[in-house]
This record gives sequence, C-alpha cells and structure tokens, in this order.
Amino acid sequence: MSRERPDFDCSVHLQASFGGVEARRFAAMLLRMYTRWAERVGLRREIGEIVGGEDGEVERATLKLAGEGLPARLRGEAGAHRLVRLPPGETRRHASFVFVEVTAPHDDAGAASTSAAGEQARTYVLHPSESVTDDRTGARTEDAQAVFDGDLSPFLPDVAAQRP
Repeated sequence: MSRERPDFDCSVHLQASFGGVEARRFAAMLLRMYTRWAERVGLRREIGEIVGGEDGEVERATLKLAGEGLPARLRGEAGAHRLVRLPPGETRRHASFVFVEVTAPHDDAGAASTSAAGEQARTYVLHPSESVTDDRTGARTEDAQAVFDGDLSPFLPDVAAQRP
C-alpha cells in the first residue's frame, strides 16, 4: 500500500523565549530569515501558524517547507538561537533567545525535534561588532545582515529544489 506524500517535508517552529519584547522581535527576524532563505533556494513554503505581539513581534510561528531531505539538512537549526544586541534607547547589551524546532510530517505530535531543543545552535551578535557563529560547528560570518536577509550558506548544506 502506497502512502500519499505530504504537502510539506518539514516544519520549522519558532518560539520566543528569554528576553521579553526583544525575544519576540528576534523571533520575527528569524521567521523572515528562514522565509527569505527558502525563497533564495527555491523551496515551496507556507507560514502555517503565527502568534504575534505588537509591532510585528512573533511569540511563536511555524514555517512549512517542501524540499527533498530537508529535516536532515535543517537539523543543525534546532536548538536555542541567541541574539546579542544593543536595543534602541538602551546603554547595555541584551541577550534574547528563540528556540527552533524542526519536525517532519511523520513525527508524532509530541516527538522531539531533530536536535535537542535546549542545545545552543547559533549566536548572532549585533553589538559592538557584527557576527553570526554556529555554536556546534564553529562556522562563522561577519555579515550578519546577509544572514538575516536569508543567506544561510555558511551554515546549511545545499538543499534540493522544491518538488514539482
């Protein structure tokens, strides 16, 4: 008996965590980053759920993606993403956290992500200088703006284009 293939191969779930308003702003930045990355590499995508706050903040969101082998290729994205920056009007740097989970359609509702959710995945520093570092592999770039604009090539292996 053949199973019908699901519409999407994986979902990227974002959950703002420590950092209050700054964490919700960071979650919005990450949702935009993953969406732009998917556009760049030609993946079919859909925002499945978004729960926000004020002024474009994101408390939690789900981005569904279609592409061969995506759960395995995105497993390094799962975990805690940390942003260090100087918020407008502040004099001290703040750290904000967003937890990312990557699941496949066949995962049970309560199944763990493709990586431990509490593990540090990536650090984005926007003050005093800019850098983005993968905390597991050591991959690093000084062009944080390019990363937030969807250039994840320093961190993600090539992906297959969307299915027809």
